[in-house]
Amino acid sequence: MSSENLSYNTKRTPVLNKTLVVPTSKSFANRALILAAINDSPVTLNNMPESTDVVNMKKCLRAVGIEIVEEADSITIVNSFPECEVPCEDTVELVTGDGGTTNRFIIPLLALGSNRYSLKASEMMIERPMDELDEVMTSLGVDVIRDSKTWFSLKGPYKINRHVVDVDCSRSTQFATGLALSLSKLNVDITPVNLTTSTPYWEMTVNIIDSFKDGDVFDIPVDFSSLSYPLAMASFSGRVLVKNCRGIDRFQADSTLIYLLEELGLDLEFSKEGLVVAGRDDIPGFEKDCKDCPDLVPTLCFIASYSRGTTKLYNVDVLKHKECDRLAEMQRMLEAFGVSFSYDLEKDMLSITGRDPHEDIVNYDPPVDHRMVMVAYLFQRFNGGGVLGNSSCVAKSFPSFFTEME
Repeated sequence: MSSENLSYNTKRTPVLNKTLVVPTSKSFANRALILAAINDSPVTLNNMPESTDVVNMKKCLRAVGIEIVEEADSITIVNSFPECEVPCEDTVELVTGDGGTTNRFIIPLLALGSNRYSLKASEMMIERPMDELDEVMTSLGVDVIRDSKTWFSLKGPYKINRHVVDVDCSRSTQFATGLALSLSKLNVDITPVNLTTSTPYWEMTVNIIDSFKDGDVFDIPVDFSSLSYPLAMASFSGRVLVKNCRGIDRFQADSTLIYLLEELGLDLEFSKEGLVVAGRDDIPGFEKDCKDCPDLVPTLCFIASYSRGTTKLYNVDVLKHKECDRLAEMQRMLEAFGVSFSYDLEKDMLSITGRDPHEDIVNYDPPVDHRMVMVAYLFQRFNGGGVLGNSSCVAKSFPSFFTEME
């Protein structure tokens, strides 16, 4: 059964011996697409991922007049916004999907133009935080409408009244990133405040903006969030060669998994063939501050569940603001697979006691959240298998997930 089906029949296969490739980074790609869309000259992006977040971003850019030429896994953005904008008296509607980067990055870009735009996001995205972006854009002269009938409508252009703008990032760095990308040519300094989580993602933004000052051809790096799933599966047994991963991208927070696995005694080696990982059956429990790598937490929960001893994961509260409440969902998943855990609200610490895998079939129906589906697959595969619901949503970040993992 393919990942296009609503459910997937996971077979018990605790050992992973595989040569595979993982997607490139949608976080990098969507940042690069916004910067390319405001660049004065054509920009080429190589190794583009096929994730739905990136596909939706390209659709939105085309809808507002951006010309994109595609060839194999490379694209060239030919013209720029807002110069390509066609004046329209009617509201321009854009279907943006459920991607945080898609929605929170495209909105500040649209405010460079003069038309009114209305975004049609998915139900999941509608539930996610947006007030911080609304407040800053309104303060910069953008006419924003949000009510019971309209999720997010805006009309620019900006009326820049200051050149240092503070953006509250306590719930997401994507607000600051979206503004920094689109305002990078207007001499506006975006300053993230309350930057308590996901700092590397902001550093990625700053680095990409700086890179665009001198270049017009960019290679999208491997996505370390997607990489975490085969690495986690291979951690306990087997051997995996990831052909398209030849080094660590320090601007991707989830690359910290490489260092963690080395600390836990796994054998990892980068070579001209790619990244090779060999597992061991006695991984010790560990402690990890997760404030900079929230997307990695579900994978860490899986590793912790079958490690020897107790693992403590700190600063996980930010998971509540993802595609679903991932903190609550991970606790539901741990319970479903018989893993002992506790959550200390005061310390914001998830404690997990490792156990041996079992051979019981566990059918699991996660929410429509790609990361919850992929980590649930790991649990099912390492134990007794089972039917996995909502499998098609892996297309958001890892469309070939089931093909690569089988």
